Amino acid sequence: MRIDLKEEAAKLMQIEGDVKGEVFLTHANFIFQKKGEEGIRRVEKKLEELGYLIKLREVKTGNWYKEALSALVILTAKEVFNWEERDIYEMGNTAPKTSFIVKIFIRHFVTIEDVLEKMGQYWERHYNFGSVEKGTFNKEERYITVKIKGYRFHPLLCGPYFEGYLNRIAQFSIKSDKIKTEEITCVFKSDLYNEYKITW
Repeated sequence: MRIDLKEEAAKLMQIEGDVKGEVFLTHANFIFQKKGEEGIRRVEKKLEELGYLIKLREVKTGNWYKEALSALVILTAKEVFNWEERDIYEMGNTAPKTSFIVKIFIRHFVTIEDVLEKMGQYWERHYNFGSVEKGTFNKEERYITVKIKGYRFHPLLCGPYFEGYLNRIAQFSIKSDKIKTEEITCVFKSDLYNEYKITW
């Protein structure tokens, strides 16, 4: 389903919250992997047409940028390349593998318990708003739940992107080739927060 990017951009820019530039670089890396430098140029050109001039390769890793703009990069790439939800999932799933911040934290991801303990700090390294919390941890039935609170930018990020992202984070510490992550509550469905169930 196609969306009106100008309308979406206007809505997004009204939402407060910043993210580290590292996140933009993971977006750029994924676009490059799929579409090459020409793909990055196409996304940047479309963003400029929308009134948001940004050079994805020139973003500073440690600087803060509007999360609204990060979300808009994803929505723009989706429109420019006619991507589907599975592509956005893959984008989220790929991000931790190319993130410098993740490489620092990965040293501590020995077990899934470690992941659950460090999640709050990990979130704060990326975002200056919202929070992530551990929910249920059922070792016998092999599942955990994770809550993301205070994030309401777009359903594509709450759903496919974060599902892919959390699935990759789980893969760093759970020895299984059958890890599955699904969103079970969503703020865009009138829930109070986004919650994800990770099973293996």
